[in-house]
Amino acid sequence: MPLDEETAKEQIMRETTIPESTRKFLVEYGRLSVGSPRPKNMRKRRARRCFCVAVETTDTYSLEYAEGVYLPWSTTGWTPHAWCVNGQGTIVDVVYPRPHEAYYFGVVVPRRVLSRSLKRTRMYGLFPRIEDCDEAINDW
Repeated sequence: MPLDEETAKEQIMRETTIPESTRKFLVEYGRLSVGSPRPKNMRKRRARRCFCVAVETTDTYSLEYAEGVYLPWSTTGWTPHAWCVNGQGTIVDVVYPRPHEAYYFGVVVPRRVLSRSLKRTRMYGLFPRIEDCDEAINDW
């Protein structure tokens, strides 16, 4: 079933497994996209390491880093996730096995914000660890 942006926002705001500050930030600044098939020159990477893998992939392939939540068509709950975006705005996800069968809702994170977060926290993943997303807005 097709998903529109307003319905996605409503679902995300009800998703209690995601911190409220993250949900509010995503609904305010994020956008809904449909995934694309993984490019043939990129192998599938190990699951459960999406934040680290997305950072590595942006560096290797000169892509942009994006973070937010995704919703595989086979499930009903949004899950925190990180992926890449190419210059045309196409989703590049090397972790999820069927990225072309998922919705993505998130923001492209400016490289300087990502670098600052990695240096400050020494952890991958910007949003799952930020208690107050105002910090991310200020960094933008």
